[in-house]
This record gives sequence, structure tokens and C-alpha cells, in this order.
Amino acid sequence: MSATKKIWAVIVVFILTATLLFQPRLSANDTLYWTTREETPVFLTSAAGQPEWFKIKKGERVEIMSRDGNFEYQVNLSAKGRGWARYHHFNEGRLLVIISEADIYKKDDFNKGTIGKTIVGDAVRYLEENTDKGMIRISKDGEYSGWVFRSCVWPADREKIPLRIDDNRIYRDDRLISFAAQKNQEELVESFGNPTAIKISGNNSLWFYQDFTVVSDKKHYDGVFFRLADGVFSGDSLAGEGRNVWTESMPLAHFFRGISFTHRFSSRNISIEPYFDKLSEKGRWGKWLTFIFKLLLVLIIFGFPAIIGQLAFRSLAYVRAIPNNTLKFLNYPVYYLVFYLVAMFILFSTVSDDPVFFGALCLVLLLLISKAYPIKRFNHLTINYKRCSKCHHLSGSVKDVELVDKTHSFVSYTWDKYLGSKTTYSQVDSVNVRTKTDYYQKQTSTSPVTYMKYRDICACNQCNNSWFITRVETISGHC
Repeated sequence: MSATKKIWAVIVVFILTATLLFQPRLSANDTLYWTTREETPVFLTSAAGQPEWFKIKKGERVEIMSRDGNFEYQVNLSAKGRGWARYHHFNEGRLLVIISEADIYKKDDFNKGTIGKTIVGDAVRYLEENTDKGMIRISKDGEYSGWVFRSCVWPADREKIPLRIDDNRIYRDDRLISFAAQKNQEELVESFGNPTAIKISGNNSLWFYQDFTVVSDKKHYDGVFFRLADGVFSGDSLAGEGRNVWTESMPLAHFFRGISFTHRFSSRNISIEPYFDKLSEKGRWGKWLTFIFKLLLVLIIFGFPAIIGQLAFRSLAYVRAIPNNTLKFLNYPVYYLVFYLVAMFILFSTVSDDPVFFGALCLVLLLLISKAYPIKRFNHLTINYKRCSKCHHLSGSVKDVELVDKTHSFVSYTWDKYLGSKTTYSQVDSVNVRTKTDYYQKQTSTSPVTYMKYRDICACNQCNNSWFITRVETISGHC
């Protein structure tokens, strides 16, 4: 198989794999409602230490939309908005199930002794929690009351609630505003997905997207707020402190950051991971196949810039307006320019704040592919031998070979022959010192060679133009 055909084969594999990335995610979960047990603080995100977003009164019925782990739940209340609350603020959240056998402690201190062990599958009730020590006090039907580590229980309704999926995307600030401008609530959800949190105040609301990174003045901002007036987008504001990212200063970075196609690569649109998860569950062989598939996918994606670069400079050979000598020079800048452009496109199509790994892997694959398919060899074998110097068709072939000259000579080879080593002992400042010395002897060998100078006569099958190429072969011995 020729180098060009190999490149096309890799591209076809990449395209077929990419079709898996954009299959829509489906969810069969029914809407779930929980009732607040007490006045419940709702936070901006599920992370600890986040600002309070609003409060829900005791006895309110709220929709449970998703979870982050086992104990943080995204709640929705149509009158106030959306945000994140802890499980124990809800009656239903206090119904727990034992998921692993563990000691039950008298106090929230494992040094105070135990009162028994948990039984997997038992239904228990939450009583209180020590978040600093990661322990929960539970009870079972009046049988016992004690402390367990939080890792051995989770809410009984946990598996009915979809796990929150990060929807990581990076937008250029002006492009983000242009995408969102004049959109109503339904259109915003269709374009950007469901927000992490919402606060409603009369006819106005504030939407927060936690996973979005916005690029402004070459800085990255984590999270963005959308302001809506009467259900229509009216403005935005950036969250957090901006941080400098070196990739935003690279040539053409601003242009690539503004390409809207790249937003298709958000995890909301990528669903290949569930296929890998199902394969991994089939045992050890499934895990190995998953590892191999992921490795191949990574190598194809990160090797794509070099592969497209190879295809680009090879395609120039079909542009008949370019002379052969000019073409051989152009192949180098075209290869590396296309590599850079494709690499930048892939880089800015992925959500990566520190793409050192991406850059390193891209360059390593560029080096390996360039070494396997060097431009110099392509110029010699394809441009010199097959591309007609007159009409520039790729229809040339070797018609005859002439022996021009034969020269006899000798070639000498020199190397060091290892003769062994000697160990000596001495004392330096009352300290025993061991010294090992290796001995070598220089060896020389001279052998006869013959340099055969040939002239390969090529002819074009289109215009019958002929040309010759001189080459020299080295043959051992005198002949």
C-alpha cells in the first residue's frame, strides 16, 4: 500500500470513529420530586464553599434534576430557580441504603469503639453528619444508632437520578454574545444546554453555566452568567478571576477560538464514553480492548495534523503549474503550515486550559510520521522519477539504466575492542577507595569497495519527454 493510500485509510478510520461522537444522549429517567424537611439553602454549584444562591422553605416539593456524586443534588423550583442542595435537607434524601460492610462506631470518632457492623442492602435513616470527618450517624428501625463513614451509604433513590455530566466548552466572549443574542429561554437551552443554576426575580432571571470557559483579552474565565429579561437574553457577565493561558497568544488563536463548529465537541454532544463503559464491564478482556481503542483514538486524533500535512504536500504534485524544483522546496513549508493549522483547529476544538500534553504528543507524532515518510525521500522517488520535468504529469517511469562509471576504493572501519578491566584498592585520608579501570584496544579493518555510478533514464508516458537521474551504489569488493 502506498503512503498516500495509508494516509487516506487513517482518515477514513478517523471519520468512522467520529460518527460515534455525535450520537445524542438519551435518558429514560422519570421526573423525581423530593420534599424539604427544613429550610434548605441552595448553592450556586455542588462544590464546597460556594455562595448561597437562594433558600427553599420547609415542606416545598422540588424537582430533583441530577446529582454530583452521591450527596449533592441539583434541584429546581419554578418560583425561585435552580441550584444545588445537600441530600439530608429532604425527607427522601434521609432514606439511606448500606452499600458496603463497615464498622458502626459509638461516636464520630473511630477510636471510641464499635457497636457492630453494617449489612449490605439494609435500609437505614440519616440522623446527623460530621462533614469534617466524613461520618454519618444512622439508625435502623430502632435497633441501633451509630456512626459510619459516608462511603458505606448512599441515598436510597440515588440510582433513579441521572449523574451530572460536565458540559465543558470554551467560547470567545464576542462569539458567545452573538450566539446568545435575542434568544429566548427555550432557544438558549437548545443551544447551550441546561444551566447549572438559575435565580428568578420577577420577570428577570440569572442563569449560570459552570462548565463554560470564556476567553476575553487572552484570559480564561471559569463560568458565565446570562441575564434574561422577560425570558429573553439581555446580557452576560464573566465569573471568577481571569487567568493567562499561553495558547491564546499563539498566531491565529483568536481566529480558531471563534469557529463555532468547535462547540460541537462539548460532552453534551459526545456519547462515545458509554460504549467504552459497556465494553469495560465485560471483564478483563473488555478493559484491555477499551484501553487499546482509546489509545488508538488518541493517536489518530493527535496524529491527524501530521497526517493531513502529509496529504497536503503530496497533493501539490498534481498541481501542474508548479515546476519540479519549486515544488520540492514548497513541500516543506506547506507540510509544516498545514500541520500547524490543523493542530490549532484540534487544539481549540477541545477544552484544555493547559494543552502541554496535546502539544507534546502532536510534536512526537509529527517527528515519527516525518521520519517514516520524509519529504526528502518523496521528492526524490516521486518528483524526480515520476513527475515529468516538462508537462508535470505524474506519469514518468524508468525506461533504461546506463552504467556511467565504476571506481574501486577501500573503506576502513575503526572500533575499540574490550580487553577486560582491573580493580585496584588504595587509601585516601584513611578511607578505602576502590578504582575500576576498563581497558580497550583500537582495532582497524580495511575492505575493498566498488562505487557504481548509474544513469536512470526516465520518460513521460504523456508527452514522451525524457530525462535522467544519476545515482551511485556501493558494492563490497572489487568487481
